[in-house]
Amino acid sequence: MIPVKVTKISYHSESKSYAVILKEIAGEKCLPVIVGSFEAQSIALAIETVDTPRPLTHDLICDLISGVDGVLNAVRINSLDEGVFFSQLEIESIKLGKRIIDARPSDAIAIALRMDTPILVAKKVLDEAGLLEDSIKKENIPYQRGGTYVVMEGPQFSTLAESNLYRSWKADVIGMTNMPEAKLAREAEIRYASVSMVTDYDCWHPDHENVDVQQVIKVLLDNAAKAKNMIKNLIENFENHIDPNDPTNNCLDVAIITAPEKRTQKTKDKLKTIAGRVLNK
Repeated sequence: MIPVKVTKISYHSESKSYAVILKEIAGEKCLPVIVGSFEAQSIALAIETVDTPRPLTHDLICDLISGVDGVLNAVRINSLDEGVFFSQLEIESIKLGKRIIDARPSDAIAIALRMDTPILVAKKVLDEAGLLEDSIKKENIPYQRGGTYVVMEGPQFSTLAESNLYRSWKADVIGMTNMPEAKLAREAEIRYASVSMVTDYDCWHPDHENVDVQQVIKVLLDNAAKAKNMIKNLIENFENHIDPNDPTNNCLDVAIITAPEKRTQKTKDKLKTIAGRVLNK
């Protein structure tokens, strides 16, 4: 596990989302964790050591731990699954012994800051979350980690009504790919990460002119060049980040419902490249 510290809380005005930036203490890798507005406020108060008139929820949790003569030994962010971080609190007391409690990273970070407890991140989580970002940083491409992607049929532009609807859903990016690619990749035991390179504001934005095809293509070509360089950087280090225990490696074990006796040889031959591991059992 790698010790990290909270360096800042960033806010993205368009998506109205917050991210807590964790940075390894003995290195340069950073891990952005998306949090809600309440959690972001609570973490900010803890960073600034601001006292509140009445205890917040995270203050209450700290008081409960101390009230049973407990100690919070560590907060561990130990896994990352489909873009979601998972963490645990390690609590120990004479009365209750040692307990490991699941927690959202946002809550765990807020509690750790209040109790001056080490925050630790599993190396594979830091490597996996930072691999694409390292590749993007090398190209000096501004980016934000995380968000909600809306898929629409294309090629087409949204109407104003559609654009406002997507915004009411708190969507961040609208596009014409990613689905069903993401699901199919998962079923084929292929690790999938989406890098959404934006071409324009949708038509909801009052301060930006309407876009046309020529503008979109110009930005698209520029994004394509950046994407090519990003992939080159990614390939250089990808083999060092392959995890044999990644659950993606075994998705097909429970994904195929066709009975073995109903699987024709023709179908098995057709799918052997992606599903041969389970079809030939």
